[in-house]
Amino acid sequence: DCLPGLDFLLLDEPDEPEKSSDPELAFEACSYFVDDIEFRNDSRELARHNAHLALREACASGDIAQVRTLISQLGSEAGLVVNMAPNGSNTLLYTACELGRKDIVKALLDADADGRIHPVTRYSPLYIACFKGHKDVAELLLKRFPQLVQLCTVERWLPIHAACFNDHVQIMDLLLKFNYPQHLLSTYRDGDWEYQLAFDVNMKDVTGNNVLYLACLVGNYKMVDLLLKFKVKATRVKEQSTSECEGEAEG
Repeated sequence: DCLPGLDFLLLDEPDEPEKSSDPELAFEACSYFVDDIEFRNDSRELARHNAHLALREACASGDIAQVRTLISQLGSEAGLVVNMAPNGSNTLLYTACELGRKDIVKALLDADADGRIHPVTRYSPLYIACFKGHKDVAELLLKRFPQLVQLCTVERWLPIHAACFNDHVQIMDLLLKFNYPQHLLSTYRDGDWEYQLAFDVNMKDVTGNNVLYLACLVGNYKMVDLLLKFKVKATRVKEQSTSECEGEAEG
């Protein structure tokens, strides 16, 4: 005999192992939930992709109002979407910098756009801003991502080379005289002198030419004069004395 009220447990007991031990039912249940998760993930990725395409179109057309609206609608997803670069394309920040749209650049930066470079060309947003002559954009980028001044392309061109190519003297002046953070400064040596700069002003590209040579090649007197007169605080290695000397750009 069993206690009153427990007979239904005894009657139902044999059915439980049969239900829980059926491998086909377990597999179907697992597949159902996996498919459901994959569907949700695919839907989320599709929504992000569509939002990115809409943002890209707004950036390319210079529609700042639409850019702000789309970013606002993305909420916490904004940072992820603005940094997408599908199929090897340039980032939205790069595109805005190329167009010289400071307002769009600022909106993207406020949405956590980063300064990532292209994985193949290694062109950065700062590089293209300098190449196109957008000084206000270049200055904004230097304040947010000063380290970009050190990154070279596959041709071993720095942003200062980009400024040189199209005779952008004011941008070259900005790059040389910008107040870079101390941790970005590297020590360089010229004979008995040591000096610190955020980037190597005498860096040679893949053809073996530096920025002074390129400035001479394009025949820009103001640019050549700027480079030759550029001064840095240098220390004589042997005497350990500090003085002002010309940052001699090598020919």
